[in-house]
Amino acid sequence: MGLLTSALARLGSPLGGCWSRRWPFVDPDQRPPRPTPARAGRPSPTLKAAGRLLLLLLCSHLLAPPARAAEETPLRLVTADTVSYDDARQCLLAQGGVVVEYRDYRITADVLEWDFAERVATFRGRVALTTPERLMHGTLLSLNLKSRAYSLEGARIQLPPEELQLGAQEPLYATGARVSGVPGEVDVEYGGITSCDLGSPHYLLDAKRIDLIPGRRLTARKVSLYALGHKLITLPGLSIPLHTVTAESSRLVPLVGQSFDEGYYLKSAYFYVLGALVGNLRLDLMSKKGIGFGLDQPYDFDNFSGGLHVYQLNNREQNRQDLNVRMNHQHQLGQFNIRFGGDYRRNSLPYVTSASTSLLTDLGISRRTADGTSTDLGINRSENSYGDRTTGNWLARLHHNQTIAGVRANLSLDLSQPFGLSTASSGRLSSRLDLNRPGDAFDVGMLVDRIDTLGGTANYFTGVQHLPELRIATDSSRLFKRGFLAERLPLSAELRLGNLREAGYSMGAGDGSDMKERIRTYLHLRANPLLSSGRSPLSLQLPLEFTQAVYGADEAQWLAGVSPSLIYRIAEASQLSLSYSLMKQNGYTPFQFDYGTEYNSLNLSLTLGSRLRPSYSGYGGYGAYGSYGAYGGYGGYPAQEGYQSDSHGSATRRTWGLDPQMAGKASFTLDTGYDFENDIARDLVVRLNYQPTAHHQFGISTAYDWLGKSRFGSQKRLRDVRLRWRTDYGDALQLRVGAIWDTNRGRLGTIRTQLSSQLTRHWRLDSLYGNNATGFGTSQPYTQVMLTRDLHCLEASAIFREETVFGRKERDLRFVLSIKAFPVNKEFGLSRSGQYLSTDVGEIF
Repeated sequence: MGLLTSALARLGSPLGGCWSRRWPFVDPDQRPPRPTPARAGRPSPTLKAAGRLLLLLLCSHLLAPPARAAEETPLRLVTADTVSYDDARQCLLAQGGVVVEYRDYRITADVLEWDFAERVATFRGRVALTTPERLMHGTLLSLNLKSRAYSLEGARIQLPPEELQLGAQEPLYATGARVSGVPGEVDVEYGGITSCDLGSPHYLLDAKRIDLIPGRRLTARKVSLYALGHKLITLPGLSIPLHTVTAESSRLVPLVGQSFDEGYYLKSAYFYVLGALVGNLRLDLMSKKGIGFGLDQPYDFDNFSGGLHVYQLNNREQNRQDLNVRMNHQHQLGQFNIRFGGDYRRNSLPYVTSASTSLLTDLGISRRTADGTSTDLGINRSENSYGDRTTGNWLARLHHNQTIAGVRANLSLDLSQPFGLSTASSGRLSSRLDLNRPGDAFDVGMLVDRIDTLGGTANYFTGVQHLPELRIATDSSRLFKRGFLAERLPLSAELRLGNLREAGYSMGAGDGSDMKERIRTYLHLRANPLLSSGRSPLSLQLPLEFTQAVYGADEAQWLAGVSPSLIYRIAEASQLSLSYSLMKQNGYTPFQFDYGTEYNSLNLSLTLGSRLRPSYSGYGGYGAYGSYGAYGGYGGYPAQEGYQSDSHGSATRRTWGLDPQMAGKASFTLDTGYDFENDIARDLVVRLNYQPTAHHQFGISTAYDWLGKSRFGSQKRLRDVRLRWRTDYGDALQLRVGAIWDTNRGRLGTIRTQLSSQLTRHWRLDSLYGNNATGFGTSQPYTQVMLTRDLHCLEASAIFREETVFGRKERDLRFVLSIKAFPVNKEFGLSRSGQYLSTDVGEIF
């Protein structure tokens, strides 16, 4: 059996096989009962269990990795009903309830055949492969124990929404005669994909081959589209980015609509295959602007990637030819990455009547090493032309970061040279070297920062230069480790010594000839003694700060400040706070950046009630990227809405609404203060938030000039009143209103509303209305309405938008049919300027 351990260094290629394709996606938990094999004799249960345990322990001991291949992780047999080993074939056979672990894979099957000589494990029966990315089911699995590559036949895969485009609502199901892959990549042969989980899916993309890289791209070749069981069209290929929603990925279904600028339009795309490339051709038919042609050709290979994007518009409205061409390329050569990009636009400036062009080119090379060293070298040129005038700029850059003997060095050189300007503007060379060495007790560093003009006129403020400056910093916890100074009196100190240069700017002369240069010694001390215990409801803080700067024999300044604060905690979410801030300056500084600001102010704050947070809302998710999404955070998707999977992996919409436990609770805050330096009082700011029930919330905030010293013109002492209302019954009804009462004009100034309601099981209504009329400008109302029909795995939307721009009403109507797993840009919840529309009316401070 010694041959068993030595064979672990020789495991081989994956096995083949075939499988007759089946649809639909079958629940793997619905399994037929396992048949009981016929046996000549049945041993006693005790002997059977003891023998099974003994054989498993023996295999676990014999299959330990040899010392010379300690870096290789062997297959670990967790459990099986029966285990046998054929010494002649060097093959282990496990049957019944097989559970195996291999690195970060976990596999269950009915039968395992482990070939030690070929280094291949073959699983048969009801096979389930769990990888860090997903769970896959099939009938035959071949696993290469050296490369971790797998081949699964009769495969069924589910891709959750988070692995698809941002805003995807449904998972994607894939079946195939064979699924093969390595960590991070999946290839499906002769398979189909759909987001419809019905036995007879509403639509199906049937492809000869599907390549999937989660988070990057899904590419299918020779794709046939089936709808309701009927074949509609066959495309040579289909490519869908999975990292974001782009114009080329949003054209799976043609877009039909009408807008003020484009008139009636039909926008569609055709996908094609050129060898290993999959791209698309776009055709836009617009009654006002004319006909637009587009080409999107991305490519992604092992060592290089990039894309070419072209769009030409025969603009008959303005009788001109508009053209946009954009390309980018990246090539990896060992540790070096070479980048090239270009962007050319003709007639892309909307407010220039004559012909205009712009060209941007960028070339760069970078190097990254395992020890963190990085180098980046590049050159950039930009040019803008309109009429007979051409302007532009040359940029060259060199950035290098490296750690040498514990010293982190950052070097950057940036050269800028404009051209084509009416005045002889100078170029600029910015040089910067930053050295820093952290230590147990002290951090030391040196900064060299220099800016040189290259002829012409220095018509800009060039900032502060360090030629050079030495730094050393520490704190009491690092110096003393423990004791009074480390625990009760936290103190930090920083000392700088350097030659500083600051270029002034004369508005009259238009140059930067006023150059100031001094050797500065700079000391900064900061302390925050702990004066109270955390268990006491009364806490006192006393931050202290001192800065001393010396520039020469008769040039010096110091700044000293103290900011005591007294906080009395009334309850868990209620407190009274009194703070005082004092900063005094004495002396003179020749540098503008070093000017110290004096202040002397007292602030009072009172908070009563519960931790009730106000509500803000809008529809950024509709407009920016997705088919559906509530308003809020990054990229148009809020921190208030997401998608989660239930126990079966199905995606469900999840919304963070009002907290029912806050029903009947309120929060109230008062803030005010006095500025002794300028002899003015801070307004008394009042905020009230109240949630009477689990489904309603109300908020109001305003301010009052209680001393009447900070009035401006005819401004009322009572400031504008901000009102907020929210009604939340989940998907059934959500209403949010934000309004501002203009106290100066005595009328309603701004109102912003959002209504979202699930009218029936299949129909949903979303609407936005707003009127911004606060102040003395003209009002600018807007209205947006979207009616959406749920078609199980699809959805159809009719979107109407009306907006007043410069006193003129502009309307557009569009119809969007989209697949939930592949969101499209519906442009709902966006103004014509691209801003998100929300019910937020700002806050008072």
